[in-house]
Amino acid sequence: MKMHRFLWIGGLLLIFVAGIVVGSAGTLRFVQKRYEERMNSQSWEPRTMAWLNQELELTPQQQDQVRPAVQAAVADLVQLRDRADKERRATLHRMLQQVFQHLTPTQQDKLQDMIRQGRLREQAGGPAGQPTEK
Repeated sequence: MKMHRFLWIGGLLLIFVAGIVVGSAGTLRFVQKRYEERMNSQSWEPRTMAWLNQELELTPQQQDQVRPAVQAAVADLVQLRDRADKERRATLHRMLQQVFQHLTPTQQDKLQDMIRQGRLREQAGGPAGQPTEK
């Protein structure tokens, strides 16, 4: 009787834990997908126009008048993002050059491997932001 009860409780606990794991993984994937969509600069103009239309109830004529300003702002934002990315990479590069000087040969090899792996992940569409090699 106690064993049967223990199995029921264990089974329910297992189902509960599995639900947490699956729910967490699904939530994480959803958040990642939303982030990727928001970071896609090709979606910025249509999303901005849709937002302005929804909030301000623009007329078709106003939409035509507003669109060039939105397009110019999007172009500026893309350039800003690209410049910031280049500066981020340059800063990481400088840091890694300084760190590299203080490492043993084994640590230097490990750091270079880490950099190569980061580049491969980035090229494969994985998480960006990996340091660049010296």
